[in-house]
Amino acid sequence: MKKIRKPLLIFRVIACTLACLACRAGYADDPYAAQRERWLQVAQERIPELNQEYVEPVATVELLADTLAFQGYRTQPCGKPEEAYGVPFTDSTRIIFDFGRHLTGTLTFRLDHHGRVSDAPVRLKFTFTEVPAELAAEPYPWPGSLSRAWFQDEIIVVEQVPAEITFPRRMSYRYVRVEPMGRSPYFDFSLSSAACTATTSAVTTPEPLPASASDLIREIDRVGLFTLRECMQTVYEDGPKRDRRLWIGDLYLEVLANNYSFRNHALTRRCLYLLAALAQEDGVLHSTVFERPEPHPQNGTVFLDYALSWNLTLAEYYKATGDTATVTDLWPVFLRQIEYTLQQIGDSGLYRADSPCWLFFDWKDKLDKQTAMQGLLIYTLREAQNLARSVGLEKSTAEYPSLIEHLSEVVYRGNYDPQTGLFLSGKNSQISWHSQVWMVLAGVVDARQGAEILRRVMAHPMAFYPGTPYATHFLVEAMIRAGMHTEARRYLEDYWGIWSAKARIRSGKFTIRKMSTLLPTNTIR
Repeated sequence: MKKIRKPLLIFRVIACTLACLACRAGYADDPYAAQRERWLQVAQERIPELNQEYVEPVATVELLADTLAFQGYRTQPCGKPEEAYGVPFTDSTRIIFDFGRHLTGTLTFRLDHHGRVSDAPVRLKFTFTEVPAELAAEPYPWPGSLSRAWFQDEIIVVEQVPAEITFPRRMSYRYVRVEPMGRSPYFDFSLSSAACTATTSAVTTPEPLPASASDLIREIDRVGLFTLRECMQTVYEDGPKRDRRLWIGDLYLEVLANNYSFRNHALTRRCLYLLAALAQEDGVLHSTVFERPEPHPQNGTVFLDYALSWNLTLAEYYKATGDTATVTDLWPVFLRQIEYTLQQIGDSGLYRADSPCWLFFDWKDKLDKQTAMQGLLIYTLREAQNLARSVGLEKSTAEYPSLIEHLSEVVYRGNYDPQTGLFLSGKNSQISWHSQVWMVLAGVVDARQGAEILRRVMAHPMAFYPGTPYATHFLVEAMIRAGMHTEARRYLEDYWGIWSAKARIRSGKFTIRKMSTLLPTNTIR
C-alpha cells in the first residue's frame, strides 16, 4: 500500500476537518429546516397504490411432527376447502386452511347458521402462521422480550350470524387455523367461505433466470422474490409480519434486489425522502421510521452503520435510474452522514472504540465492530466519490481520495496481523468474519489477498461468523468481489437452500453438502 508522507497527511486531514467544521458552522440548529416540509411532501405524494389479489385456500391440512422438516413439523393435505364449508362447528372443530403460498393481507370469512337462528354470540380463535411449526407453538406463558402482541392470533366475537367479517389487522401467513372458543348449544353455525386480500406495491414481473440456473437456485430465487414482494408495501418494510416499518439496513438490501427484479424505483425514492425528512435535528438519520398515524421516527434509534447505508442506497438508486435531480436534492443529507462519521475517527485514524454511536452490522453477542466500521466508512467514501463525479458534485468530495488512502493505510498498518494473516478488531484483537468482509469490500486489500483472508477466517475455529442473513449478504458479496465465484455460489446454496434441499433429499431427488464444510463446529457464537 502506498505510503503518504506524514506532513502532507496531517495537512490533508486538517484541511478536511476544517472544511467539515466550516460546513457545520453554516448550519442552523436544524440543517434541513428549509427542506424538511418539502421532502416530506415529496414522500407523501408518492405513497403507492397497493395491488390487491383475492386468494382462496387450496386445501385443508393436518399438522404432523417430522424430524426432517423445518423446525420439526410439516403439514399433510386432508381435504378440499369446500369440504369444510357448511359443516357445523362442534367444540372439537379444528380447521387448518393452507393457502398454498405465503401471503400478506387481510382475511375475510363468512359464517352462516343452520336451522334455528343464532341466540348468542360466536367466539372464534384464528391463528395465522407462516410455517407449520408455529401451529404447534404454545405462546403462554410468553418469556420473550419482544411483545407478545406480535403473535398473529386473534379471538373474534361475532354477535350475529350470518355475518361476513374482515379482519382489520393485516397478517403475513400461509396457514390459518380456526377453532371455536365459545358457542351456543341451541343453534348450529359453519364457515361458508374464507379468503385473503393480499397486497403489495410491486407491479412488474421479474425477468426469468437463464436456462442454465439449477433447480435449487430457481427455488431460492422464487422464495426470495416472494419475500421481497411482500415487504414492498407503502414502504420497504423490514418484514410484513413483525416490526412492519422502514429500517435503513433492510432498505439497502431490498433496493439492491429490487433493482434487478421488480424495478419499483418510485418506492425507493419515497423511502429516501421519508428518512431524510425525519432525520434528527443534527442531521443524522434515524435508523427506523413509522408511517402511521403520521410519519415519525423512533427517537433515539440511530445506528451509524445504517446512516451510511442510506448513502449507499442513494448511490444504488442513482445507478438504476440516473436521477440526478434527486441525488442533488438529497446531497446535504448524504454529506452529513459522512461528516458525522468522520467525527468518530480518533487521532490514530481509526474509528474510535469509545464512540457513543450505536452500530449494528449483525445480531452477534460480543462482536467487536471497530474494524468493520472503518471498512464501511472507506467503502462509503469510495461510493461517494463515484456518485459525486457522476452528478457533477466533485468539489464537495475533493478531500475524499486522500481520506480513503489515509484510513486504509491506518487500518492495514494497525489492525492487520501478519501472524494470522487476518484483520483484528478492538482492544482484545478479536477475529471475526465481519472485519475481513469489510476490508475486502472497502478495497483495503486487493482481490487476491481478499480471497486469501476470507478463506483463512472461514477456516479459523475461533472466529466470530455471521449470525444473520443480513450479515451473510455482505459475506457473499465480499466473496464475489474477491473473485471467489464458485465458493460464493456454494455458500449461497448451502445457506439459503438447505431446507429446500432437505425436502428434496426426503423425496430422493437431491443431495446437498453439509454446512459443516463451511462452518467450524466449535465457532464462538
